[in-house]
Amino acid sequence: MWEDTFMDEIRRIRRAINRTFRVQEFPKRDFDSELLNYRRASADFHETEKEYTISLEIPGVNKEEINVQLVDGNKLLIKAEKNQEVKKTNEESYGYIRKYVGFYRKCNLPQDADVENINAEYKNGVLKIVIPKNKDLSRKFIKVK
Repeated sequence: MWEDTFMDEIRRIRRAINRTFRVQEFPKRDFDSELLNYRRASADFHETEKEYTISLEIPGVNKEEINVQLVDGNKLLIKAEKNQEVKKTNEESYGYIRKYVGFYRKCNLPQDADVENINAEYKNGVLKIVIPKNKDLSRKFIKVK
């Protein structure tokens, strides 16, 4: 119940922001409205000499329901969603219980991230993404003539 009220308020604010932008003739864009129904996944970030590791808590979904994308060349977008419908029947009533689980996280990758060799593994509700560091981004000196 509280969540419905909260989301109604978020939608009201979003509409007000969009109206403001239209009045000022900014390009029409509904900011990430598709992500409004998702919860931001909790994440831990770690760095070693050789790699970056992101661990995200995404409980209640199967690995097939997780989508990891590289967007704009240096952003990692992680989305997971699950729709469940459970039929509930007893002597007095009949009905369905519908449940929706949605998570997302967007991360800017460091400049030395090797985006060609990113690995992701999902186990026990935790998605672990390992991003190797690119060794070829060493400093290059330019000779001044």
